[in-house]
Amino acid sequence: MPQAAPATPQLSLARTWCNGDSLLIRINNITPGIQYRWTLPNNTGFISNGISIGNAISNVAGTYTVVGATPNNCTSIAGSITVAPVNRPQITVQSNTPVCEGSSLQVQVQSDSAYNITWRGPNGLTANGSLLQLTAQANSGGTYVATARNQSGCTRVDSAVVVVLPPAVANIRNTDTLVCLGDSFTVRGSFGGGNLIWQPASIVSGSIATSFTVRPTTSTWLTAIASSGSGCIQRDSFLITVHEKPSVFAGRDTTIFKGFSVPLTLARVSGTAINFIWTPSTGLNDATLLNPLATPQLTTQYILSVNSAFCGAVSDTLTIRVLENIRVPNAFSPNGDGVNDTWVIEGLNTYRSATVEVFNRYGQPVFSAGRGYPQAWNGTFKGKPLAAGTFYYVITIPELNNTLSGWVMILK
Repeated sequence: MPQAAPATPQLSLARTWCNGDSLLIRINNITPGIQYRWTLPNNTGFISNGISIGNAISNVAGTYTVVGATPNNCTSIAGSITVAPVNRPQITVQSNTPVCEGSSLQVQVQSDSAYNITWRGPNGLTANGSLLQLTAQANSGGTYVATARNQSGCTRVDSAVVVVLPPAVANIRNTDTLVCLGDSFTVRGSFGGGNLIWQPASIVSGSIATSFTVRPTTSTWLTAIASSGSGCIQRDSFLITVHEKPSVFAGRDTTIFKGFSVPLTLARVSGTAINFIWTPSTGLNDATLLNPLATPQLTTQYILSVNSAFCGAVSDTLTIRVLENIRVPNAFSPNGDGVNDTWVIEGLNTYRSATVEVFNRYGQPVFSAGRGYPQAWNGTFKGKPLAAGTFYYVITIPELNNTLSGWVMILK
């Protein structure tokens, strides 16, 4: 009776064949008692009762054929499988080592395609992605291992050794600072690592410890640059804004006649973020103008005040002396009735250099006064009342470069 032929062998890969690994082909429908005869791509043969070729077979790409045979040499239809190894990912791990502590550490996978990347690193570090980016710490040095896996599951491993260098230290504690021109302030911070320079050198020169005083003349960024022996550099800076202090000149004292005006054209102010005002406002057309028109009715001292939003306040004064018209009465009656008891010369007191002399009809002086006629004459001479009569006066006014003369009567 004819014997049935064995089933055709069904072949498959037991696992993905990654380039460099052993090839493992599995017979999925093994029948006990059947001998399986293999034909390899290089036309060599192999007989196995097992389920696979085994590791002894060289890893050769191509078609593998298997025939099942009974003890009576009744053979099956040949089963076959064509295989080729899957290329592993091509990767290179690169880093920016050596890096300074506190700077950016980058470890990156360069590859021929997009792969699933996993990382292992110092201190139990794990991560995913092609780029590993972190701030370098003192314990960040060591080996960083990247494993790339393609869609077939084949992997490749590469690594890079990272060296972390000791840092330089430039840590300024000052924040951005406003300072008035001519003033100074203290810079504080932590500096170290080897060499320290400052920019601009016009403010600071040489190596400085934890604090020092600066007196800047212009607005600038003050920058500390620290460098270590290993080449690490750290910079820190802050902005210094220098404001001009307020200054003021109200002008020169001046003299006018009553009823006249004078423009205050010499007034000057300067400074950063300033405002100014004249006080008192009496007699000025606008106290908020720098150069107002002044028409005071009396001698007045004006104050020009300047205030800076940053650097305090200053002021200056200007006196406008008002000269009144002089009226010389030609008679008075020093009789004690409270009416015209003294010789009042209106306006003369505004002429501070004026002098007054009075003579009798014989030319003998009976009264004299200086410095603007501070007290009116009461008709006495050496403390005794003069008799009624006519007297003659000479009023000298240096401010006007003029002399007034005439007569005055004492009435009883």
